[in-house]
Amino acid sequence: FGQAAAALTAYSLNPEEVEDKLVYLMSVDKARFRKPVMPNCKLLLEIQAIRSRGRVWRYKGIARVNGTKMADAEWAATIMDRNQQ
Repeated sequence: FGQAAAALTAYSLNPEEVEDKLVYLMSVDKARFRKPVMPNCKLLLEIQAIRSRGRVWRYKGIARVNGTKMADAEWAATIMDRNQQ
């Protein structure tokens, strides 16, 4: 989920805004791992941006294999300058 949300955050901003930036996972809430995902399974991630305030974004998502919910969660991420690590 985190990598997909980072991509969603980056692509929702102007290209100039994401140059030399990193996306950091801040929190994970309501995470449920319902079934194991095995190698060679096609995992479909459904991610929705819930809201953004400044550089903090909230997301929720569901992971499915063949239509079956495997995991779901809500999380927050922020985008920062690479040199502020």
